[in-house]
Amino acid sequence: MSLDGDFKKLSSICAKCGGGCCNGGKEGSNIILSDVELKRLSKVKDFKVGESVSPFGKASTIIISKNKPCPFIGKTAGKHVTEGCILSGVNRPLGCRLFPLTFIMKGDKPVFYLSAFCPYVKEISLLKDWVKFTIKQAIIDLKSWSSCEKNCRGYWHEVTKKLIDL
Repeated sequence: MSLDGDFKKLSSICAKCGGGCCNGGKEGSNIILSDVELKRLSKVKDFKVGESVSPFGKASTIIISKNKPCPFIGKTAGKHVTEGCILSGVNRPLGCRLFPLTFIMKGDKPVFYLSAFCPYVKEISLLKDWVKFTIKQAIIDLKSWSSCEKNCRGYWHEVTKKLIDL
């Protein structure tokens, strides 16, 4: 399959789910942001900014309240996203563009995994061209992230123990 084919397949897989990753669920969730992303997003829309604290320091987050959609979702019907993210391209936070890919830091290098929080992660793992392309783009983006931001994000993914090797 080609990269274009992988993106089309990913879009159809995400449509089946209805945007579960963009919904705070029963406990709520946070999306860790770099300072660059926070500045960019603050120009687009007001949203509730939180703070994630880890052994590596603090990082800013988008707070997604319990059973509420992300503040950047277009429209929802109940718990399902009917119109996706109002952000496009690099305006979307890295964590959103990556999902269900994620990373933890091993020294100064990110190591990528798939998140078992995605109910369709097995189907998405077959999209090899998308995985390679997305990792390459993430490595470029991570150059603008501080060590604290990278390690903080990776720390929380490692703590969940919901990582699947690529």
